[in-house]
Amino acid sequence: MRSYTARKIVQILAILVCLAGGIVSHQLTLKHLPASSGTKTWVDRVCTAFETSSCDEVIKSRWSELHLNIGKVHLGMSTAQAGVVFFALMLCWFVFIGPVTARRWALHFVGTLVATVGLGFAVFFDVVMFLTLPKWCPLCATTHVASLLVFLFMLLLWPRRTAARSVPVIPALGAAGSSLFDESGKAAGSPPQAAQAVPYATMRGALGARSLEDARPRWTAVLTVAAVAFLIVFVQHLFVLTLSANQRVKAGETWAKYWESRFKEYDNYWQHTFTSWLIMPRVTFELEGVPVRGPANAPHTMVIFGDFQCPACALFETQLNEWIVPTANKDYGGLKVVFKHWPISPGCNKYTAVDRHPKACVAARAAEAARLVGGDDAFWKMHDLLFASRDALKDADEKWYVQKGQEFGLNADAFREAMNSKEAADRIAADVLEGETLGMKIIEDPQKATGGKETDPAVAKVDSTPAIYVDGKKVRSTHHKQMWKMILGSGRVPPRPAVNPSPGPGIGPLRPPEAPAQGVGPLRPPETGQTR
Repeated sequence: MRSYTARKIVQILAILVCLAGGIVSHQLTLKHLPASSGTKTWVDRVCTAFETSSCDEVIKSRWSELHLNIGKVHLGMSTAQAGVVFFALMLCWFVFIGPVTARRWALHFVGTLVATVGLGFAVFFDVVMFLTLPKWCPLCATTHVASLLVFLFMLLLWPRRTAARSVPVIPALGAAGSSLFDESGKAAGSPPQAAQAVPYATMRGALGARSLEDARPRWTAVLTVAAVAFLIVFVQHLFVLTLSANQRVKAGETWAKYWESRFKEYDNYWQHTFTSWLIMPRVTFELEGVPVRGPANAPHTMVIFGDFQCPACALFETQLNEWIVPTANKDYGGLKVVFKHWPISPGCNKYTAVDRHPKACVAARAAEAARLVGGDDAFWKMHDLLFASRDALKDADEKWYVQKGQEFGLNADAFREAMNSKEAADRIAADVLEGETLGMKIIEDPQKATGGKETDPAVAKVDSTPAIYVDGKKVRSTHHKQMWKMILGSGRVPPRPAVNPSPGPGIGPLRPPEAPAQGVGPLRPPETGQTR
């Protein structure tokens, strides 16, 4: 093709085809990502426009990914993204190089070689898609057609020499340094010089390096094509990575919301939480020398691993003091309560990596100092004060704790010394270690008919605060009043029904229910109304 206008038209068409092929390849790249919503886009409608077409089915095949192993280095990308690279290269080629002169045929040969490689891959994937896969991809076929058009455009733009080696119509060149349109003769009154043909060599010598066949394109244009194409592919890849990361975050949030809703649905029934407590492994605690609150003969013992800066711990303390303990004392024979330390701060808890409550260790030392100086009663007073003053702990210093201890009648110097003593720190460390190793102290559950032993430490150990154990079994949820009634009443023996002394005619005497046979599990709690 020798016409300048025709070559420019072909160049513009090639640029448009490369843009279209790049956009479609980009959309195919996005199809490799997990769908972020159920809304169908134009891409989905095109992919399923025919009964035998499905882009998703083609993407699931092994041909949708390209892999290259170089020693221990593994390189891989989707076939669609390889199409983005190809069309980006060809787009930059047509924009920055375009039609070349005959003297630059080698430069055009390089572009044609790239287009040939792209067409070869397109033909190969067409054969695979239409002959081996159950369905075909309209978007893939579109990019393959675009590859064919790019190859044809490169052939149409193949450089050819012009037949005439002279420029037929051009004003005669004047003296050296004069312009093509010299007005000096007009000023002198001399007639203008007639137009005449100038040999090609004469014009080339006059224009020098700016000759039409020597000026463009230079080989440096190849570097421009490579640099700009790399920039386009980099931006596209960065966009895909960002979108992929956002979709993974959204997918994670979606799953988190799903499981949270499932947990709330599960947790909404007190029967579930009570059953969870029933089947929990039973663990033992070190209770010698530990401050205990409640009647000594109470049928149940509650052990709480807490943190004085923990808002959930403070909320449970309110629930415990306002409802659980009064209910236990009134209807179920009382409840013994033991508090153990589990500060969520690496300052005194090496089993936590986050410093969520930086002042919890100091507060724990203050509680232990009160016990060392004033006994169990002083410990519980300081315990209640610390939870009631949880917001003030953020700015509290040693002087504040000493002042509070003086309000309980504790000697200031003794209290300060006890706060910084090794004994107080060792007591906190012992509680933390006990909470971490509870799974190693699981004992046989007498309620299990099999008589086996639980061996899963992750179930019993302290993993958050408050960690609440009743009779050695962990309570996963605490807000159901009916569940607490069932737990507090689980050790009581129900009265037997009275025997009817005078049954009706034909009816034998009523007998108490027989005990369950050997190997049969414990009786289930009676059905009651649900409390939400």
